[in-house]
Amino acid sequence: MRHKLENMATEKLVSLFGVAPADRFVSIVEDLKSNINEKELGEAVRDISSLRAHGPWKSEIKHEDIKIRLPKEYVKNAKSVIVLGMHFPDEVINNSGLDKSKQIGCYTYHQYQTVAELGFAAYELTLMLQMMGYKAMICSNMLGVGSKIDSPRGHLPDMRCSSIEAVAAGLGEIGKSGALLTREHGSHQRCIVCRAYR
Repeated sequence: MRHKLENMATEKLVSLFGVAPADRFVSIVEDLKSNINEKELGEAVRDISSLRAHGPWKSEIKHEDIKIRLPKEYVKNAKSVIVLGMHFPDEVINNSGLDKSKQIGCYTYHQYQTVAELGFAAYELTLMLQMMGYKAMICSNMLGVGSKIDSPRGHLPDMRCSSIEAVAAGLGEIGKSGALLTREHGSHQRCIVCRAYR
């Protein structure tokens, strides 16, 4: 079954595929809860300007009710956590921030597009799981310890979203920034999670 799912994910441009048992997150969540103040997780400075993309920034502190959660708190019978990752093209990485190119805008666009493509791939994976008799739920910040970045296209999951889940699935390690680091792509990828159950 894993081989079939991984092949489908690869066809959808997914470059990282890993699976972790849902029970692996019990000790991870205990550790996170003992080291993180959950009340601070939902606090963020947001732009409340009506001219979001091109107007002046108007700050407001917003608070969302975000908690550190186990897979089984979303889905009672969760058995597996499937992590999909997609890397940014090398051309974008190699040109970002160069004086001659000033390509930060392209980097931002590729973050947006990568998140969108991961959502499409995760949706196709959940459909395949349904045809096999399973159910799945998609999440970009399952544990709740990631954040959001602002962009002209709205809020996007940041580089920390799904990074711990990816490590639990054997895809890499956590860097000092909290981002997933992989041998293949460094910190230049984003991930999404599908929680599968029967």
